[in-house]
Amino acid sequence: MIEVHSWTQAAIAIGALFCLCVFLLWLVLKSR
Repeated sequence: MIEVHSWTQAAIAIGALFCLCVFLLWLVLKSR
């Protein structure tokens, strides 16, 4: 359970960072 939970937490963190990068990239392209 602990290993699965930590893996899920890591996946959520990576997904959140990816979404944040995409959002920032969208803002940069929109401002141009």
